[in-house]
Amino acid sequence: MHDKIGLKARDLKRKKPFLEVISGDDLHRKSGVWMKIDRVIDRARNWYREMVVDPRTGKVVHHCEEPLTQHHGHGSARLKENAGVSAYRQTKTQESEDSMASDLRYPIGKFQWEENLNDERRRVLIDQIAETPAKMRAAVMGLNEKQLETPYREGGWTVQQVVHHLADSHMNAYVRFKLALTEKEPTIKPYDQERWAETADARTLPPEVSLTLLDSLHGRWVTLLRSMTKQDFLRILRHPELGTVTLERYLGLYAWHGRHHTAHITELKQRMGWK
Repeated sequence: MHDKIGLKARDLKRKKPFLEVISGDDLHRKSGVWMKIDRVIDRARNWYREMVVDPRTGKVVHHCEEPLTQHHGHGSARLKENAGVSAYRQTKTQESEDSMASDLRYPIGKFQWEENLNDERRRVLIDQIAETPAKMRAAVMGLNEKQLETPYREGGWTVQQVVHHLADSHMNAYVRFKLALTEKEPTIKPYDQERWAETADARTLPPEVSLTLLDSLHGRWVTLLRSMTKQDFLRILRHPELGTVTLERYLGLYAWHGRHHTAHITELKQRMGWK
């Protein structure tokens, strides 16, 4: 038996729904095999996302995330526009890419999903996760209380909140890996990272508390990661917002995540002239 659920959100002034969500089983046209599909067509935000997974192997057969205006799909996924609008969107996209280089939120650039990792690439990413606690510790070493309470950018978290957030995030990541390795396609629970960063422990405790936690946590996490096979990394989690995600993709995400937040602090130190 094969199930597929489709949801549509409509605006009475528009011909097409501004949001379509499809999740479930679908017959893959090229192979003739039933696959698990998660598709989001978001016309309001000009975004298209689709992931197709072979349930027999857990392998990602197809993955696509891009502006809807750039998606060469078929049927309801296609969004037509005239040449003027297209040129305008391309110009705005380029402006956005140019400004991102100086965006203090992304000192090493925005995260890009990776697919079909080979053994060497997985080793590199695991090593990056293993190095995160030591690199974060080095980034905050010698900072005084006032410096630790300095936001890394205007409107952003303080240095100590960044450290505590990293511990919060990676605790959740470790649990997600354990769930995916021990259950069949578990659905994970997201958390509100902004509100977590505002609790008393994140705002007041010294970074050393979370640095010590990260040392122990990453010791267990990296041991787990280095024991995993290629097939283990293809195991799937279900995220209420992202849909189905393989552990391979999460590996890349959290390798980037540690470097991303460490750079928030090292870039702040450089701008402020802190030793």
